[in-house]
Amino acid sequence: MRSEDKLRRGSYEIGYGKPPTAGQFVKGRSGNPTGRRKKEVKKEPAAKLPLDTSTRDRVLQFAARLVGGRGGEGDVKMTAEEAVMHSQLSAAVKGSSNAQKSFLERVERFRAELNAEISEQHEFYREYVRMYPVVVAKMQKAGEQIPDYWPHPDDLIFEEGKHVMFRGGDPVEAKKNSEYVVRFRDACLLQSAKDERCFSGSLKKTPVFLSSMLAALANRSLPKRLQLDERQYFWRYYNSRQLKTRELTRRLRDAWKDLGHPEWADVITPALKHDAVERWRAFRWPGKPG
Repeated sequence: MRSEDKLRRGSYEIGYGKPPTAGQFVKGRSGNPTGRRKKEVKKEPAAKLPLDTSTRDRVLQFAARLVGGRGGEGDVKMTAEEAVMHSQLSAAVKGSSNAQKSFLERVERFRAELNAEISEQHEFYREYVRMYPVVVAKMQKAGEQIPDYWPHPDDLIFEEGKHVMFRGGDPVEAKKNSEYVVRFRDACLLQSAKDERCFSGSLKKTPVFLSSMLAALANRSLPKRLQLDERQYFWRYYNSRQLKTRELTRRLRDAWKDLGHPEWADVITPALKHDAVERWRAFRWPGKPG
């Protein structure tokens, strides 16, 4: 550095702990003329005043109050809210343009909201169906149990313009119901073997028993994954017929007891003529295409 530069800047060495002279405190002058910053005291948030819900509650009570009105079947009881809507609809039908405009706008708005809700629900469960086998496979590999409230994809019913429906209702209850029907089907198969063994009638052909029809009906009503196909159904029935009487009686008694009907263990169901079976088969199964 040239000498004149040193003169201009001074010979003071600048470095760590040695700020430039222009930045140093001046003797006799406070470096903080405004004084120490006061410590901020956090104020407790003001307690919210309770909302006055008395008016709201009264309005809702009035809306739910039953009033007399005229319906399609004469005098009926309806809520005040329903009565107002009925009056608006009546005015609209009679030609009131304001009532027509208000009613149709409300219908259009609610219909759009409903369609958006249905579309969102369908999209959610379509993705659920796609991811279900992936997630279940990972959980099974990790030894985790699948929650009962997870509906199986086979039990989801998609219909255009309608909310997604669950076969058998609530997934937890649907699982219990399907397990009951499985046990009922298996009990009826055992029962049909017993009925055939105990039959002493005079029918020319081997009869079909009521228990056999109930077993077939129960099997067909189950979701596809729980049904027995023709081969499985035949072998289940064949194996029941091969049991010794004592073992068959024991299994049948346990099956009916498990279903909560121990008294059915001693029942013999009637034999049906073959034309009755054909008439029964002539009807389409629910949900089966024609």
